[in-house]
Amino acid sequence: MSAVYLVARADGAPAGCGMTSIFPGTEGEPFLAADASVLPSSRRRGIGEALLREVSARGRTLGKEGLQLEVKEDDGESIRFVEHRGFTEIERQREVVLDLTALEGPPSFEPPEGVAIVPRAARPGLERAEYELDCEAGQDIPGLDGGLTQTFEEWRSFAIDRPGTDPELCFLALAGDRLVGSASIVVIGGTPYHGLTAVARDWRGRGVAQALKRAQIAAAHARGFTRLVTESQESNVPMRRLNEKLGYVPAPGAIVFRGPLL
Repeated sequence: MSAVYLVARADGAPAGCGMTSIFPGTEGEPFLAADASVLPSSRRRGIGEALLREVSARGRTLGKEGLQLEVKEDDGESIRFVEHRGFTEIERQREVVLDLTALEGPPSFEPPEGVAIVPRAARPGLERAEYELDCEAGQDIPGLDGGLTQTFEEWRSFAIDRPGTDPELCFLALAGDRLVGSASIVVIGGTPYHGLTAVARDWRGRGVAQALKRAQIAAAHARGFTRLVTESQESNVPMRRLNEKLGYVPAPGAIVFRGPLL
């Protein structure tokens, strides 16, 4: 991932931050993923406007048409800020959280008959098969993520080599020698976040995804994490139902906005 980070200071103290990033496989997209965030105590001083102009300048340098931002759905002030600058909502991501401290112990995970669930670390050499499975599953994701296409090298840089990706917390579902499911976790700031849970089309509806997620919950619980976080596109009903079944509870999600360069 190619990224640039900015820090805004007021009276010598950090007051806000900005960011632009190019997710592997999105280099040709007309909208640049960006962020411009200001601490509540430092708002209404022009800092957010200045950050937005800085990330807009980066967008012009890269030949982009506009910016794509995410705003927490419970942050009304920031929503009004971007809407007043010509940004419009294009989709919503629903976030859910599992409180691992509330579990009496790690959950069991019984995979379907003929399927074995193993950590990625236990079966090296399956990266190409995992890439192909992720590509197949990714095509079926509702919303913006479903249109993403990546080369193997682009996928690997994010799914395997990204800092925070732990092969002991990422699991594979194997039917004999065939990879039929995978699920990843990346640890950001000490908190584990679910990545894509992918299941081969001819194996869906048979409990593979649930077994993978239960294996992740058990591993995260054993590692001593206090919570697990995941999000899914608003219209991804099957995954939202599975998360609810596993005990995840809603948290403020993200609204994705697109708008012009300032």
